[in-house]
Amino acid sequence: MLSPFNVGVIQGGLKVNMIPAKCRFEADFRLPLGMDKEALLAQITEIVGCYPQVTAFMALHPRAWAKPTSALTSRNSFTSCARTLQS
Repeated sequence: MLSPFNVGVIQGGLKVNMIPAKCRFEADFRLPLGMDKEALLAQITEIVGCYPQVTAFMALHPRAWAKPTSALTSRNSFTSCARTLQS
């Protein structure tokens, strides 16, 4: 199962015409229904393991995780919030 993600920040290099020795990026991953965070972290660890020169740091933000059965992930919750904001 694939997880959609966005690389929102990329940093590296000193000049436009120089290949950087280091690069840093931040990515935001979204879990599709049916995939848990452990499965996603295992996939990321496997990919990073193919590149021994890469150092990975993963920060999990607990507030960003919600179970598929949570009220936060219910379409009705979003509709209710949208109606409340529009009122």
